[in-house]
Amino acid sequence: MVILVLSVAMATSCKSRSNAASAPVEPRVFTNAELGLTFTPPEGLRDLTAALKEAEAGRPQDGRAHFTELLHMASGPDDTAPDWLQLGIETFPRGRDLDKSDDMTASFITNNAFAGGATVERKVVKFADRDFAMTHLEKKENSLTKHGIVFTTVHKEKFVTFFFAGNVREKVDQIAQSMSTVKFAP
Repeated sequence: MVILVLSVAMATSCKSRSNAASAPVEPRVFTNAELGLTFTPPEGLRDLTAALKEAEAGRPQDGRAHFTELLHMASGPDDTAPDWLQLGIETFPRGRDLDKSDDMTASFITNNAFAGGATVERKVVKFADRDFAMTHLEKKENSLTKHGIVFTTVHKEKFVTFFFAGNVREKVDQIAQSMSTVKFAP
């Protein structure tokens, strides 16, 4: 899914490049009232959410549940650049498999379904007094290795998934530290 998101983001970011190039990059807090969620993205990334949603709206619907994009940001359109980074927040309904596993096991399954790639590390981490399933993944693309970190928790009967990706693991690790800004209203 990260690679799919990468492809859509690249296409939409090229379309909006002229607008994005002149727009200042401002630190801001992302808020989702329905989830009671706030998150402060790292500086230096451009918000591509509207362009991505526009591209997704043109796709035919198949009647199945899909991840819902809440936020998508990237450093630029060239996903082969050494300093390229992206992040996003998505949700997916939890109810369809409630009887099959506990929230944490289901969150790890969601991470793998969301991102794909080879799992390098899996563990439970805590942010905002909540347990998150954390999965670090790698995916080879020609001579390039994409690195991704996916965090998922269950909140209000939804999987809430944060993803961070890029071409240099240390830089991905660095932007993933923004998870410390996650807050959920009681």
